[in-house]
Amino acid sequence: MTKDEQSYVGAISEIEEILRSLDTENVDIDRLATDVQKAAELIAFCRDRLASAQTEVERIVSAFD
Repeated sequence: MTKDEQSYVGAISEIEEILRSLDTENVDIDRLATDVQKAAELIAFCRDRLASAQTEVERIVSAFD
């Protein structure tokens, strides 16, 4: 899935999946760095989406002032 196709809900779901895999006794050490990097990218994506949504909501609300 490309970044343009990624949804906020999908990213949150993927982060939760990564967290579940890290919260087990059988953490795959060979994938640990990859999973943590992917989670960091997803978190950054979610922050950007939230900031964009906030800006858009503020723009819409200000049109009614």
